[in-house]
Amino acid sequence: MTLRSFSLLVLFVCSVGKVAAQGNSNLQDEINQQIWRPFMATYASLDGAAFMQLHSPDVIRVLRDQQKIIGGRDYWDDTMETNQRTRSRNIQRSIVFSFTERIAQGELAYESGYYRVDMKIPGQELRSYYGHFQVVLRKENGRWRILVDSDTSENGALTADDFAKGTPLAKD
Repeated sequence: MTLRSFSLLVLFVCSVGKVAAQGNSNLQDEINQQIWRPFMATYASLDGAAFMQLHSPDVIRVLRDQQKIIGGRDYWDDTMETNQRTRSRNIQRSIVFSFTERIAQGELAYESGYYRVDMKIPGQELRSYYGHFQVVLRKENGRWRILVDSDTSENGALTADDFAKGTPLAKD
């Protein structure tokens, strides 16, 4: 995917119209079941292979704090290395989301909001970290996949107050 194609895709997804798209609870439920719930579970369990299955093979990962963009195989390798390092240090982690915008129409969706990562490092207090995310999702072979995943912690400046601005992912 060229930068021009990517830009046009993001522009299209952002302009599809909130009224009809956000009201489509069936698509949101599908996305929750196929992306967000498994995302939280595989992130916590450090199951990198299952985590990466939530992503399109064409995935573009934008690490805004690091001013870095990676794709497919590099993202896979980075995820596996991070999970191995986390596992070897016996760190427990979890992630939860609160949404500020959810637009889904047809086979494309755009979602943004905040996340909180809770980390428990042996011998230390539980710590929470916050970030802002933006994702573009695409339905591929009947399943939602993450096509573009961008996030920032604004260099550590985001807090619980920011997280509270969004609507938490509903419990089943």
